[in-house]
Amino acid sequence: MPRPYVLRLAPLIPKCTVHLHPVGAEIVRTGQAPPVTKKRGVVTDMSTKSRLRAAYQFSNAPRAWGVMVTLTFPTQPEEPKKHFRRWRERMAPILHSRVQWGWIMEFQGRGVIHFHVFIELPILLRCRLLEPGCIQRVSRHGRATDIVSGYLGDLARDSWLEDLPGRSEKAEAFNAGGIVERLRTPDAAGRYIAKEAGKRAQKRLPEGVKACGLWWWLNPAFRPVASRTVQIPDVGLPPFRRVFDQDEIRSPYFRPPIEDDSGPSTSASLMT
Repeated sequence: MPRPYVLRLAPLIPKCTVHLHPVGAEIVRTGQAPPVTKKRGVVTDMSTKSRLRAAYQFSNAPRAWGVMVTLTFPTQPEEPKKHFRRWRERMAPILHSRVQWGWIMEFQGRGVIHFHVFIELPILLRCRLLEPGCIQRVSRHGRATDIVSGYLGDLARDSWLEDLPGRSEKAEAFNAGGIVERLRTPDAAGRYIAKEAGKRAQKRLPEGVKACGLWWWLNPAFRPVASRTVQIPDVGLPPFRRVFDQDEIRSPYFRPPIEDDSGPSTSASLMT
């Protein structure tokens, strides 16, 4: 007697979309996000997800990075973001909506807040703000650092010192040494943030300091754009966004930074 015919269906394997970027990638799945079950509390530190997202976006920004501006306070101000916004308004000739720029907030070892502002390279070259005569190489912490002077350096310094809380001769002398640093490689900003993301001590609010909103920001007009999009079977992949690099799933978002002399130095530590 012939055996009955049995129809065997291959299991349906769901697929996910992978957006490939110059540094890592993003795995995107379709579906409904889980509901929010608890109310968000007071933010007391920069979470792991936020640190990784910052490194991911700065590393894959569409334009090359040109300079890093370090903004420090002599003492802990009551409203640091208020003074930072005033500085941003005075920098309007350069920092506007059509320019790729962003910032990240950290705390020094002495518990005082400071900001790192990154500005794209094309606008600086187009405005001739990085001419050879405007760059001076100095030694800081045993490393060669390219300090930018001229219009950009003077505007950033004078705008920051104006109405600076706790302004003193020491603060003026520090800022006079140059707070705008030329980045030697286009991806130095992303690598710097990736390296600094691991310093948890600088991402927590010191005792007595109130929550102060966002820890970092990047102009939304210059968020990462995938250079290529592929679909792969969603088998054995983690249930959250990870890096897809060289056919391997790597965590998280970006390649580990390479220690060399091409990145910026942490000039803000001079005031520690």
